[in-house]
Amino acid sequence: MISWSAKWWKLTIMLPVTMLMIIVLVGCGDYKTSKGSEKSGVANVMATITPADLGTATPDIDVWQSTCSQTGNTVVLEKFTDATASVAFKYEASAGCLAGSQSCPSIYLESFTVSFSSPDPAAVPISTWNYDITQKIDAGAGVTLTGIAMMPIALKDQYVTNGGNPGAEVRYFVTYTFHGKTEFGDKVEAKASTYILLSEWCNCPSVCL
Repeated sequence: MISWSAKWWKLTIMLPVTMLMIIVLVGCGDYKTSKGSEKSGVANVMATITPADLGTATPDIDVWQSTCSQTGNTVVLEKFTDATASVAFKYEASAGCLAGSQSCPSIYLESFTVSFSSPDPAAVPISTWNYDITQKIDAGAGVTLTGIAMMPIALKDQYVTNGGNPGAEVRYFVTYTFHGKTEFGDKVEAKASTYILLSEWCNCPSVCL
């Protein structure tokens, strides 16, 4: 009998503009079912990640809430929200797995980490943070998660408080690290990055004061 050992690999491929793809190979070897039999299988999990602000897909992230107008003591501010992302996962298992000749495990996403880095000399530190999720992905299926947290208002404020210049356009790479496991308990992890531009983007109907 072949002894089973968990294995996983990851490959990140950058696509143009705001999209990226990750390919994760999980369990290249023998899967052991709940009944103890062993079967081989390879699974590919692909994802596209698109950043958004104000509910619109864009890499331009507004970090400063501008004033749209002021009449006496009445001040109208622009809309200012958390920056989010949409993540579309697709689980493409091997043909043999989908045909039922091999084990085809479901994948359970449990959490992700968001971190920020930048080669720009005008960049300032932004905290890394963790977020718990519960999402099952079955072989041969896909799922899209919308409104996934990326840069909450608290982090936008932190950027400015730490010395970030809202008047500049500073590029950051945002890295998502997804953590999870297969239904057999095997570890699954994948990293994927996209870029965002932090600045004082005007979202007023006409002009920003």
